[in-house]
Amino acid sequence: MAAQEEAAAEPWPVGVVAQRFVVGPGEVVLGCTDASTADRSVPAVGVSGAVEVAPLVWRTGARSCEPHLLAVGSPGAGGTGLLRSVALQALGWADVVLVDGGGSGGFGCFAGRVGVRGVESTPEGAVVGLAWLARETERRLLLDGEGRRAERPLWVVVDRPVVLGHRAWAAGAGDPLGWLDVPLRYGREAGVTVALAEQVGVWGSLGDGVLGCLGARVALGALTVEQVSAVLGWAPPLGAVPGAGAGFARLAAGPVCRLRVPVTPDPWDEAAEVAHRRAVWGLLPAPVGSGGTGVEADASGAF
Repeated sequence: MAAQEEAAAEPWPVGVVAQRFVVGPGEVVLGCTDASTADRSVPAVGVSGAVEVAPLVWRTGARSCEPHLLAVGSPGAGGTGLLRSVALQALGWADVVLVDGGGSGGFGCFAGRVGVRGVESTPEGAVVGLAWLARETERRLLLDGEGRRAERPLWVVVDRPVVLGHRAWAAGAGDPLGWLDVPLRYGREAGVTVALAEQVGVWGSLGDGVLGCLGARVALGALTVEQVSAVLGWAPPLGAVPGAGAGFARLAAGPVCRLRVPVTPDPWDEAAEVAHRRAVWGLLPAPVGSGGTGVEADASGAF
């Protein structure tokens, strides 16, 4: 118990922005954790300069014990930002499909970028995109080992899937979540990774079939001990107080650890700090056909 309280008392790293961390192939940094929990430290960029942080590393791919991710948070806790962060990291070596289940436009900055297979924000578009994902997973499963290794990894990132399901039902567009069954069950073998984020109070509506395949778990924001325990399957450390952008994580049957996600706002959000928005713009791949670097001013001309 004393060790838990001591770990919880460690100060959080401040101002770590969106970036691609120095990690191995297929590894994604979900955020910063306590040094006593991490198995390494990595250099990182903060608003005030270079810092050394203890990363929580999620290993994806064929050898992963937890090939898919679920993030659950209170409203405004940073679930969408976490999805943006993992998508920006994955685009360094994978193709990505992004589905904005709530239709908020939070993934609009990814549209038309190299490596981005699609950005869907309508129920109809989501159904089409996820149906394609299921067929693509099956196509990859039919390849031999050499053929699978030649394929570029594929990620699907879905924000607010429960809301998406209701919007699709209301629009008569069909069941978009039903198409997730194949990539969730067979994605590890096919090189397909699924990352979902949903708000507390509704995430359980995803159903046992979906939830049973999501072994990497994150709980963000001002949640009760009971809520965190329901998400992670274990109680959080004693004395730890989460807030916006912070919480807890558990990878498969591992320990529960504290987590602070990189600050990854929508770069078109004028209410966000300019330095944070600039970091996101700098990570976006170049627009398709531009031959550029992908670093550019936003629509407001702020950069």
